[in-house]
Amino acid sequence: METTTLPRWQAPRWFRTYGAAILYLGYALISLAYQWALAIPDELQTQSGTFSIEIVGKKHMSAVTSAEGTFLFSCASTLGGHPECVDIKDEANYVGKPAQVSWYRQPIFPGVTLNKLVTLSIDGNAIVTRAKAEAWMASRTRISLWTHLGVGLFILCLCICFLRKTRSN
Repeated sequence: METTTLPRWQAPRWFRTYGAAILYLGYALISLAYQWALAIPDELQTQSGTFSIEIVGKKHMSAVTSAEGTFLFSCASTLGGHPECVDIKDEANYVGKPAQVSWYRQPIFPGVTLNKLVTLSIDGNAIVTRAKAEAWMASRTRISLWTHLGVGLFILCLCICFLRKTRSN
C-alpha cells in the first residue's frame, strides 16, 4: 500500500513575520479596554464576618468568613495584578478579628471576574478606603499601559529583525 503525504500548510509570509505582533496587539487592546472601562459602582455589596488570609497559589487573598460561607476578595485591578489588600507583614495583626467589606464583581478579562474589594474595616479601623482603592486602580492602569507598550515595542522590534534576516537570505 502506497502512502501519500499531504503538502504541509504554511502561514503566509506576512503572518509568520508579524503574527506575534498582531496577536499581542489584540490581547493588549482587549486587556486595556477592560481596565479603562472599569469604575467602582455606586452600589456595593457588603459582607461582615471574621477576617482571614487565604493563600491561593502564591498570592495572599483577603477572606471574610460568615454564616453564608467564606468569601475571597482581591485588590487586583488586572488579570495578573497583586491581590493583596493588607500588607503581608501586618496580616497576623488582623486575622481572626471582625471585619466588614464593601465589594463588587469586577470583570477583568472576557469571561473572568473576581470579587473586587473596595473598603475594608477590621475591628472598627478602616484599612482600605474607597479613595485608596480608586488610587490603586488608576496607578495599576497606568503601569499596565506602559508595560503593554514596552512589550509590544519589543515584539515589533523582533519582528522587524526577523523580517530583515529573512530578506537578506
